[in-house]
Amino acid sequence: MSDATVARAPLQRGAHDHIPEPQWLPSWRPEVRGAPKALLRSALFSCADKRKARRIFECELVGSVAGQQITYTGTELRQDDLTVWLHAVHLMRVQPLGQSVEVTPLHLLEGLGWCPNAEGYQHLRQSIERLSNAFLTLDRPNRERFSGKLLTCIAEASSGNRQRLKLSADPELAELFTKGWVAHLDPEERRILSPLAQWLYGFYSTLDDPYPYKAVTLQALCGSTAKNPGGFKRNLIEALDQMKEKQLIVGYLADGPFVRPLLSLRPVVSAQD
Repeated sequence: MSDATVARAPLQRGAHDHIPEPQWLPSWRPEVRGAPKALLRSALFSCADKRKARRIFECELVGSVAGQQITYTGTELRQDDLTVWLHAVHLMRVQPLGQSVEVTPLHLLEGLGWCPNAEGYQHLRQSIERLSNAFLTLDRPNRERFSGKLLTCIAEASSGNRQRLKLSADPELAELFTKGWVAHLDPEERRILSPLAQWLYGFYSTLDDPYPYKAVTLQALCGSTAKNPGGFKRNLIEALDQMKEKQLIVGYLADGPFVRPLLSLRPVVSAQD
């Protein structure tokens, strides 16, 4: 039996039962990870200082661009949680939402590029727990509202690296992945970036032609815990320098209060299989 398998429950149908249309995620190549643009344009997955305790949200608004509103309940999610969620979604894209994919923690760690040691397993378990308990509502004008969980995980009673996890998501999650609203990220590129650079990479991947944003606006959008705007601006420049060094952007302008990457991000491989 392979590390990743699809588990299908038997269907019991009555003569007059209404069978809902299966909901699928869009297709993308194995080399990329699909991400909802709406979530990347917000502080839902923040870049807060990892040395600081995670906040607990109780039906609270998180920073987001104009034109959408995200209300969140759960433990604060950060870029490491986004890494785990993107990989889980990537595994679930091959069958209708609602069906589960079975994986081992070791298989997940290998896919994430995380070290399969005690610290790695603990990091993964804690992230899956946060994602499984996360509940959000996304409101956008003239679009269907999304309200639900990001992930469901059922673990077998056995322990250790051969324990099997059943990952699934509600069919309503497809609303976040409608045509034109999905960005495609290179997981290998993300892995070598700092949390703030990871957030910027995701954010600017949602924009065809990045335009200037004030540094204070980006600070609110990314959920930074920097104590003052000047400190965040320095962190922002360092993150942009890192993206330039990795050739994710050609350069950037940081004139006065505004920041703008030069040209667009280096294109990711084609999204379609």
